Amino acid sequence: MNEVSLYGAQKRIDFLGRWALAFFAVFIVLAGWIGNRISAGEFGIMFLVGIGCCAISLMACVGCGWTTHRRIQKLEAQK
Repeated sequence: MNEVSLYGAQKRIDFLGRWALAFFAVFIVLAGWIGNRISAGEFGIMFLVGIGCCAISLMACVGCGWTTHRRIQKLEAQK
């Protein structure tokens, strides 16, 4: 593997890792908000939207993390 493709692979891994952390931060904020809604007993339409957004952000975080993990394994196998 030449240095240009190695550098590009490392940049993609870094990019996906940063997106995974961003989605995880959004998930944490939404989970805290949902917890406060549950403790207050408010189960309106915004609660359901919050649960949906929380699930989407968790799936995006796991997806980015899994893709990053696969790319790292592929990069280590080529060395």
